[in-house]
Amino acid sequence: MATAKNRVRNANGGGKAAATRTRLIDAAAKVLSQQGYAATRLNDVGDMAGVQGTAIYYHFSNKEDLIGEVFREGLIHARNYLLAALDDAPDANARERISIAIDAHLRMSEERRDYTAASTLKNSGDVPPSVQALCRQDERAYARLWKGLLLDAQSADVLNDDIDLVTAQAILLGALNSVVYSMRPGRVGLETAIKTAQTLILNGLCKPPS
Repeated sequence: MATAKNRVRNANGGGKAAATRTRLIDAAAKVLSQQGYAATRLNDVGDMAGVQGTAIYYHFSNKEDLIGEVFREGLIHARNYLLAALDDAPDANARERISIAIDAHLRMSEERRDYTAASTLKNSGDVPPSVQALCRQDERAYARLWKGLLLDAQSADVLNDDIDLVTAQAILLGALNSVVYSMRPGRVGLETAIKTAQTLILNGLCKPPS
């Protein structure tokens, strides 16, 4: 059976132009994560991607277009990764599906650290609202997956009775998005971080397993 990681990777295709576009987006994610939005320059992105000057404009009309695609790519990949992980466990119950989603989110965040770091800048004051708007649809699509998991758990009477779903989702995603920064060599490993996050989140959200 293909893993979630491999099936997301295999979904990406295309020829030389598509490969160049992907290199540019990956390079932009790295530059953005290191320098922030205001200091990101298309020339720096091109140098990192090995794409010269005006060739960038064959793929992206301007910096805003490129950075918007970085945010979109991160969200689309996260959504596909999570869906693939859930598909790999069709018999999981509502509590187990939340646990699987936590695992998938953190693995994806660690594997694509540049995109994870870049995404934290999305709602900063440096990023124009017009750029934020480019990825709003994908942002909502990813959030709907988590909302669905929580609604399913509520319907299955898995959640604690005093849980507000909107607040729970905001806390859950905020916590997961911050965990990746604690996962550094010599400090906290990925497996430890996943297990800790699952324990804290599931114990806070859910009734004890019967």
